Amino acid sequence: DNQSVDNAGQLNAVVRGYSTGTGTTIVGNSGSGHLTITSGTYTPGPLDVGSQDGSDGTVDNGGVLIDDAIIGDAGTGSMNNTAAHGVVGNLILGNQSTGNGTYTITGNTAQTTVTFANPAEAPNGALIVGNAGTGNFTQGMADQSDPGNQVTVAGDVALGLQSGSTGTYTLNDGTLTVGGAMIVGAASTNDNVFTQNGGTVSITGSASGDGLYAPVSPGAVPSTSPG
Repeated sequence: DNQSVDNAGQLNAVVRGYSTGTGTTIVGNSGSGHLTITSGTYTPGPLDVGSQDGSDGTVDNGGVLIDDAIIGDAGTGSMNNTAAHGVVGNLILGNQSTGNGTYTITGNTAQTTVTFANPAEAPNGALIVGNAGTGNFTQGMADQSDPGNQVTVAGDVALGLQSGSTGTYTLNDGTLTVGGAMIVGAASTNDNVFTQNGGTVSITGSASGDGLYAPVSPGAVPSTSPG
């Protein structure tokens, strides 16, 4: 069964220790929701933040979060990661045309890791910033005080996947490692921008040797289990 943090109202939930779920966890379904993970490991199943048009969801992760995530599905969603976020499948910001998703990773030991799902999704292991909507990804503090942060994507990174979408990525410091391709403006002709103010980008090509790799196809609609 699906779990909602909010259903037409304001509801905050705080997770401490270990928690697990099987259905989709929705943070901000038709109203406003806020999920805070303070410690331990939280495995909610698929995570949908800002599910419906007009909704607003926020996730603050200070523990270990493992999921398959959409941030800003048809509504507005944001995630702030200061610890460990492991995504199995795809991490999508701004999924539908009305969706607006924002993701921030800060902290010298913070990690965001996107790995391949098995069985494979299509695409698989991708970070999609602006699928049909608007996505913004910020890595590292603006003052470049957390160079130890890491973002590792097994597959592709795509900014502005479908027509009409917009995706921006700002790398202030830290390390971004991409196993597949880096695509800026796939089927989108909007202002899709990758800005590197500091840090390191490494495109390894390692995805091509993995049988679970399914690349991003410009204009294609990804398989999304949340929402």
